[in-house]
Amino acid sequence: EINKLWEEFRGVIKGSFYCAQHHLLFLTNEIYNNLEKYDDISSKDSLFSQEERKGIYAIFKKYQDWLKKSDYWDDLDLTQQSLLSLEKSGQKKIYHQIIVDELQDLTTYHIELILKLSCNMDGLFLTGDAHQSIYPSRFKWERIKNQIYRHQEKNNLVRKNKENKVQLDALHKNYRCSAPIVTFANEIANWRKSSFKDDSQALESVLATGSPICMMDTDSVLQQLSQNELAINIMIIVPDEAHKKQLITLPEQTLHTNKGNVFTIHESKGLEANTVFILNFFEHFSEISQPVNHINKHHLMYIINLLNVAATRARVNLIFLENKELPIFPPLQNTKFAEKNESYQLLNIILQEKSTHEDFLQKAMELEEKDLLEQAADFYYKAGYLIEHYKCLAVVEERKTKFKVAAEYYLKAKDYKSASKCFEKANLYTESFAALLHITEHDDEYEPIEKFLSDEKKMSKLQGDVMGSIFKAIQKPNTTISIATLFQYSRTIRRIQREEIKKQQRHISHILLTSKDAKEKIAHFNDALNILKNIEGKFVHE
Repeated sequence: EINKLWEEFRGVIKGSFYCAQHHLLFLTNEIYNNLEKYDDISSKDSLFSQEERKGIYAIFKKYQDWLKKSDYWDDLDLTQQSLLSLEKSGQKKIYHQIIVDELQDLTTYHIELILKLSCNMDGLFLTGDAHQSIYPSRFKWERIKNQIYRHQEKNNLVRKNKENKVQLDALHKNYRCSAPIVTFANEIANWRKSSFKDDSQALESVLATGSPICMMDTDSVLQQLSQNELAINIMIIVPDEAHKKQLITLPEQTLHTNKGNVFTIHESKGLEANTVFILNFFEHFSEISQPVNHINKHHLMYIINLLNVAATRARVNLIFLENKELPIFPPLQNTKFAEKNESYQLLNIILQEKSTHEDFLQKAMELEEKDLLEQAADFYYKAGYLIEHYKCLAVVEERKTKFKVAAEYYLKAKDYKSASKCFEKANLYTESFAALLHITEHDDEYEPIEKFLSDEKKMSKLQGDVMGSIFKAIQKPNTTISIATLFQYSRTIRRIQREEIKKQQRHISHILLTSKDAKEKIAHFNDALNILKNIEGKFVHE
């Protein structure tokens, strides 16, 4: 249960109020396994029993070791470092007005940093929706209020209203979605209220009209979608990355290059579109029909929040795509869906919508800004901006640590420095150096070439016409390589080659001394001899 495990890591072990108050990057094993003993953290915050926590912490330690080994930081590492830097510098609180959106996605550690930056408690404006909490933060409004009160008390902060009260206001109007979608969201809220005893409130739709929500067959609709280039104001939302990969890697004749329209629920957060297709949600989360109990309560709440987020991305048209029979889930049974004929009429209207190259470009830029690079790449391609298309794909592959693939995309994007770095990470030093040789006088960037030539370890990995590559490099107009440096390169290469010759000679000697089978001895000897001749040949030539 990856999501549950990550929530424990982020919301409890690393992001708890206890960590923020005591400047800990994460809870120690001792604290985590004995949460009941500590005032600043409740055992109720943990998603696991005391017995389970021992195994959970072992997995967490592996995660932390992986971060350290890979030289990676997660957002809580950065937050802690920011807090420490702020306190070390002695810098006074610098912001009179701080406005925070999507508060439900932040842990108490993040909020502690925000409070430290504020010099005016009356200028702190926080907004969030507990029903859209799909990132692990253990968010609760009461906890945030208490954290602010403790911060005020600790720092002797007095607010203008003298009572020092945190004012909590609820918004009761939805300005995005049409009336049928808001009605469906209210059905979800009512179910939450009865199942989890929370304070879910019904919303009023400002947009009084709208199309009825549709429930349609997945396969037949996907087939129609695949025959059309979808407009930018259409989203297809899938449950997770596995569904997304399955959908966007289908043959072209099955899915018409609509990768830019496909999002996981987590990716869709913060986006909106006129039309939203939600793919196989109830098939994937079939446990949504289970009775709520103390074991599955948290997981069901997470699923309900996912459903709420996905459904409220739609402004006008919300269409569920399901192949299997729907589960028993009151919000579904209480919703009046469009008739089949009406649904297909609406689908035909939606498929007639088209976007221009300018539309695709604008959308690609928006998605790139939100770091949704796979989708941005598709829209850049449709807009005819191939350099940007390949650059987005390169970054996606680099993050997956597929460095060779990333390097090839960077070459197509004419980002030769990045290509060189990725080839190097893939231990392809010859290709790395070759990428640098693409740099032109217009780039005015010869430092990477000179640094590469100065690195003996990298130079030793080069294969093929090494001196030829060096001559190409030094002939670049702006290269500032001295004769003395060039002589040093030459000596380095020859020393490396001599060492390789000695290595092969030792290998031949070892074969002659240890191998008992005559045929095997001759075969190994000939292989080593050919390698040796090849090295010597190049050495003499260069």
